[in-house]
Amino acid sequence: MRRALYVTWIYVVIGFWTVAVFPSSLLVTLITGSHRIGHRLHARLWGRAILATCGVRLRVHGLEALDPRSPYVFMINHNSHFAGYAVAAGIPMQWRAVLGMKLRKIPVFGWIGALAGHIFVETRNTPAAIETMNRAAKKIRSGLAVLVFPEGAHHDDGALLRFKSGGFHLAVHAQVPLVPLTAVEHRRGVRVRVLDLYVDPPIPTAGSTPEDVPRFVERVRQAMMRHLNTPEL
Repeated sequence: MRRALYVTWIYVVIGFWTVAVFPSSLLVTLITGSHRIGHRLHARLWGRAILATCGVRLRVHGLEALDPRSPYVFMINHNSHFAGYAVAAGIPMQWRAVLGMKLRKIPVFGWIGALAGHIFVETRNTPAAIETMNRAAKKIRSGLAVLVFPEGAHHDDGALLRFKSGGFHLAVHAQVPLVPLTAVEHRRGVRVRVLDLYVDPPIPTAGSTPEDVPRFVERVRQAMMRHLNTPEL
């Protein structure tokens, strides 16, 4: 019961801050015609506000490995409710997430996601999913990073789910480096008190082909497992 109440509280906080930033995000996008300025103004504020209100202290490790001018495909584990908000708060770069189409249908959250330029994909419709990934490749070539949850679904298990290959094919198609990101929660009871966000060195994909995807999948998985097996601090 305590766990269920805590998760409910998390989503109330997410909803509150999403609604709070929506008017400003809409106004900035309408005035400038660009979602980049809105992302620059709102993403870190939004992520930090959610974490702070939920009492979560964020620690980012390895940020110096990233070149702010370089596009990447970020890969992050999905067994933390706070993973995406930690990226918003802790990665000072222009990035957009690949999200399930069902999130697009959530009032306000879906609207602000579309305003921010996030990429919604219908995983059950293969042609549409391929077209969405092609649009994601265009965003990368324009200088944006893309955030992918390779497990494809949120879960509370400490072990990683099997990775889907779409995001890895995206990195190979765009010929940009893969960057493993790992969100590691440290709890007191049911509450997350500290979240460590580990940034591993970029994995080059230049010159690679789709046949190299299984190798990239394994490298990213091993990087995440190394951090997820880190003892509580």
